[in-house]
Amino acid sequence: MKLDFVVLTQDSLERYDAFRSACADAGVVWADSARLWLGQPPRPSALFGFAHLDEGRLREAVERTTPVWSAMK
Repeated sequence: MKLDFVVLTQDSLERYDAFRSACADAGVVWADSARLWLGQPPRPSALFGFAHLDEGRLREAVERTTPVWSAMK
């Protein structure tokens, strides 16, 4: 079983790219979901696949991502 979810952001593409890059620097990566749309996606979006992660690794990802998001506000 594959478990994914897509998050559509209200932010600009530039801000989304900056957040994605900063998260990658913190060790958290995801796929861009643009490939799932026919034509242009309605706005920047992320595809999170996490079936391979246990609860501890999911928590770790959130703990790494939270300060990145806070720094961007």
